Amino acid sequence: KPLVLPEEIVHYSEWFHALRYEIAAKQVRDVSGIVVTVHPACHYYKLVEGDAIYDPDIYGGQRTAVVTGLAEALGAEVRSYSTWFDCCGFGFRHILVQRDFTRSFATLRKIEVMKEEANPDVVLTHDTGCVTTLDKSQFAARAHGRNVGLAVLSEAQFAALAMGAHPYRVCGLHWHSADYRPLLEKMGIDWEQAWAEFQGERREALSRLGRRRWLTACRTRAAAASRLGRRWLRPSAAAAEPAGTTASTTRTGRRMRPLGTNTRLEVMNVLGHGCCYRWGPRWVARGAWRGGDRRQGGADRAARFPRWHPDSGELCRPDSAQ
Repeated sequence: KPLVLPEEIVHYSEWFHALRYEIAAKQVRDVSGIVVTVHPACHYYKLVEGDAIYDPDIYGGQRTAVVTGLAEALGAEVRSYSTWFDCCGFGFRHILVQRDFTRSFATLRKIEVMKEEANPDVVLTHDTGCVTTLDKSQFAARAHGRNVGLAVLSEAQFAALAMGAHPYRVCGLHWHSADYRPLLEKMGIDWEQAWAEFQGERREALSRLGRRRWLTACRTRAAAASRLGRRWLRPSAAAAEPAGTTASTTRTGRRMRPLGTNTRLEVMNVLGHGCCYRWGPRWVARGAWRGGDRRQGGADRAARFPRWHPDSGELCRPDSAQ
């Protein structure tokens, strides 16, 4: 098929900015008493500065207008602070290789400064990395008695709440770490009732799915990986090669065998990492078979948990219970 190149690519927050008055027209909750601070995402305006939106009516045209323009259109009070231009700490790669730097930067240079200089009810930003970093870094600072504890949302979530969206079913606030409940109360949202409704819907949905309900995502990922042909997994030292299977050797010389009838994977490992197991040698080195004795220790640990069979889709009990 021919490659179709768009004439222009815009950031989603620019689309929100362009439609801010249409969004405000559908507003059902009063946010005039909400104090907001804005964190501008570095990738939006620092890489190609002239490609961002500036408005002379917002910060005198000296700062990017997105996010702030939407918050003001909804009636919230936006306050400034001295480290407005600083990174959230995510830093493209720092969150992966220098996690402590990320957390200290997010809390000491952003959250604490906001609370001391502006005392907002919520921080609004327009990047998933910024939301995650500013929100989920606060637990570490709180453990050290720092001045943190500030709700962090994207401007899309804030606009949705103002338009009457459900805080959990639509906005997914239960995935946030910082306490957002004072913000909901100030917006006139009964979060306890909303949570009860959400839990009730969740229980009803799970009851319809039956006993396999919590394995669906893992099974789907394994099936997708299977279709890609990635069906080789290194056996543990304690696991015997099943009859009739063929072995394969990786580029590193490690013996592998295909996922067969006797192969089981740890449900706890899959769900604990929030993603499907790692395939091949890297998964073996860092996954289920890692222990004091990498092979035998991991195999013993694997035997203590129920596991899901990737071929039959059945839940396998621990070996000791069979």
